[in-house]
Order: sequence, then structure tokens, then C-alpha cells
Amino acid sequence: MFGNLFGKKGPVLKKMESRHFRQAIEIIAQTDEDDAAEAEESLREREGSGMYVLEENGKVLGLTGALPADVNGDVAWLSWTYLHEDFHGTGKGRFMVDEMLGILSGSGVRKIFIATSDYTEDGEEIYAAAHKLYESFGAEVEMRIPHYHDVDETKIVYGMVNPNSDLPTSEDNSTATGVHFSEILKAPESTGGYALGWEISDEGVTGLDECLKKAREEGARIVFASLPSDLSILAGEQLKDCGFERCGELRDYHNIELADVWWSLNLQ
Repeated sequence: MFGNLFGKKGPVLKKMESRHFRQAIEIIAQTDEDDAAEAEESLREREGSGMYVLEENGKVLGLTGALPADVNGDVAWLSWTYLHEDFHGTGKGRFMVDEMLGILSGSGVRKIFIATSDYTEDGEEIYAAAHKLYESFGAEVEMRIPHYHDVDETKIVYGMVNPNSDLPTSEDNSTATGVHFSEILKAPESTGGYALGWEISDEGVTGLDECLKKAREEGARIVFASLPSDLSILAGEQLKDCGFERCGELRDYHNIELADVWWSLNLQ
């Protein structure tokens, strides 16, 4: 009892505020300065929305968070998750992620995806410990996208099902008979990578050649297509004819049994 009243408080996961930004960005920079620069822009732009910090005695020990997928509110991506290097191996990272998963579980999220990479520095894979941590919670690698971040850096995506969520009954409501590739966009966190923007059309597959021509004009290194599995089936043959290779899929992403399928085309 007296320990609870007068003893040192343990770490607490709390919503990120602007006063936390500086410490949070410094923690990310311990692992990767490029990530820190991107995180700073992202955190300030969205004012820390969806982000949390692990705080103890007024000091930020780590940060984590989640963003809803563009498709449904019941699927989320784990966001910037880093722990101060002084606390590696103390169990605080596991505590932080466990607390975050509890928050997501309570908010009705049925599945969580985690994007990471195989980035190495001096021959050491710097996210190896994080990968082990995710796997200890039951996360499984669902997809690898070679050359996504850079020529020698693969994007790795883990998937984790929330065992406490009530999964909806699968319904095949797809009526799509065509897809139109409408634009190219810079792929997030990718050097020289572009993504194809698309929209559902009445029939057939259109716009792909025009988008690829523009990508080449922009000097794209690699181009990605990310489609729901039903549209991927529709566009698959044309994508293959243009040289795209299927990378894999994120299961139950858009809905139960409706995956998100990724394709890539190296242009250099």
C-alpha cells in the first residue's frame, strides 16, 4: 500500500501532445535519421493524432500509435513505434506495444497491420528486435515487397488478428467489372517509387499504358499497384503483360476474404 502511495510511478501510455514532439523525434533519430525527418513532418501535420507516448516521471521513453486504414475503421496500421535506446531489453517496449494493442482492441479494430523493413546498417538488421517483438504478440509476415524503400531494402508487412473482435460475416458484394488507372503518385517512404492511382470503371482495364508512360517520364525506379483482390483478378493479365510481378497480399484487408493485392514493376 505505502509503495503505491509514495513509491516511484511506473511508465504510463498517454496520448501524444505537441510538448512531446521533440523528445519523440529524438528517439526515432536514434534508430534512423531519415525516419525522424519523415516522422516530424507527419506528426506535426496531423498534430499527433492517433499517437501515444510512454512516459515516466515526465520523460518520454518511447512512442507508438495507429492510423485507420483508408478502407474501414475496423482495420488499422501500427504507426511510428520506437523505444529510447537506454530502455532496450527492459520490457518497456513490450509493455508499450501491449498497451497500444489493448487500446485498439477496445476500439473495435479487428486486424492490425505493421509495416517495417529489412534495412541493415554495417551488416546489422536494425529492426530485428522489433520484428521479434511483433512476432511474440502473434503477428505474422503476410507480404514482402522487394526494392520498395530502395534498391536493396524490402518492405515487410506483418498482420495481426485481434482475437477479441467479433468478425463480421463475409459477404461478396462486388459488382466491379472494370478498373481505370488514373494517375501516378509518389509511394510513401520509397526512393524513386511510384504507386498507381485507380478507380472502378464500367468495364475492362484502362489507363495503364498512359500511367506507365508518365512514370517513365518522371524517372520512376519502380511502380506499384495495390488493388482489392477482385479488381486484381480483373487487371492481373494486363499487369503481367506490362511486366508487373505479383508481390503478395494482405489478407482480409478490405473486408473478410477480400485481400489487398500488391504488384510491382521495376523500370530501372
